[in-house]
Amino acid sequence: MEDAATAEISRAQIWQWLKHGAQLNDGRSVNLQLVENIIQQETSKWLANSTREQRFEDAANLLMKFLSDKHLKEFLTLDAYEKLVSEGN
Repeated sequence: MEDAATAEISRAQIWQWLKHGAQLNDGRSVNLQLVENIIQQETSKWLANSTREQRFEDAANLLMKFLSDKHLKEFLTLDAYEKLVSEGN
């Protein structure tokens, strides 16, 4: 449950940064392309260091779906659960 709460808070914070055009200390704007690049880099690192089957790509795709939505969705866990159930996992 704590992991889900952390994911919800993190996702909502990034969405807020995107919506309100936050800027990093180096002056770069937080935009969808920057976030997508960071997610791809981090996913690649996790996949390269993984010794077992993981769902990092599914998680990254789900996160990008939420971050690119015009309106902040209430819960990411509902869509994540739906994906797991539909795939029989």
